[in-house]
Amino acid sequence: MVANDGTGARGRRLVFMGSPGFALPCLQALLEDGWDVPLVLSQPDRPAGRGRGSRPTEISAFARERGLALETPVDLEDPGLHERLKAVDAPWFVVVAYRLLPASVLALPGRGAVNLHASLLPDFRGAAPIQRAIMAGCSRSGLSTFLLSPGVDTGPLLMQKEIEIGPDETGGQLHDRMMHAGAQLLRATMDGLDAGTLTGKPQAQRDGLRRAPKLGPRTRRLDFSRPLQGLHDRIRALAPAPGAQCQFRGRRLQILATRKTDETVPQGCLPGELVLLASGGLAIVCGDGLLECLLLKPEGKGPQEASAWLNGARPLPGERLLPVE
Repeated sequence: MVANDGTGARGRRLVFMGSPGFALPCLQALLEDGWDVPLVLSQPDRPAGRGRGSRPTEISAFARERGLALETPVDLEDPGLHERLKAVDAPWFVVVAYRLLPASVLALPGRGAVNLHASLLPDFRGAAPIQRAIMAGCSRSGLSTFLLSPGVDTGPLLMQKEIEIGPDETGGQLHDRMMHAGAQLLRATMDGLDAGTLTGKPQAQRDGLRRAPKLGPRTRRLDFSRPLQGLHDRIRALAPAPGAQCQFRGRRLQILATRKTDETVPQGCLPGELVLLASGGLAIVCGDGLLECLLLKPEGKGPQEASAWLNGARPLPGERLLPVE
């Protein structure tokens, strides 16, 4: 007889909810561990542009390839969806980079909904924890699994893993490291929950918690009158996408990679002014020093090394990179 208390065969049964590539190693790891996944939820397919039809999320594409039952609901409050979620009789919902679940959905699983978040909660609650940690100049961040509650990333903690952030590491590089480490943390979390050896504990309540709100257009804006370190951190946090940006000769220019330099600012130079280094490299005058520019992306073009951009743009003495208005 199958146990009905979350142990045994029925206990290793879950609904998986996720959309981007960050969630894919998690779903793969759970399937490899023998978890039964009777249903997958993902975001609806998006227009691909230029008449190419629609593009599925990475999770949708994988589910279809593997023959997993898939739904891509627009409305999570749909009573029909709730009935179908109940019908699969899964004790657990596992949520990775999906969307905020309403209380009506959180009430459906018999044992709870588990989420993987890319920060050491309670720090950096929100939609962009990887980029916000780098922008804040953090030398470490991490991953957390927790039980979802109606708040935003506020539920009881299950497991955490600390991850160091390199001084020049980009958001894309940290994302990829966390993507694979997160799958292993989630695997261990679900094993512990299934075995009954893991329980949640309340998140710490303290002042000064850092937030991780969604990245908006103002987040991408570069103002070179600001300190060098903060600019370097912003640029690497937003690389390779969505990319920190400024403008040159009235057109948008993304700065994708920079390096700090100890060379002194030439006398009389203004913030944003372009300067040639003794090494032949390109530097940008910042509020308190020079930032060497390694990779740029002009509007409408692909990424270019600084030397290639210099050869094409041929900036004049005194020309500046200005904030996007």
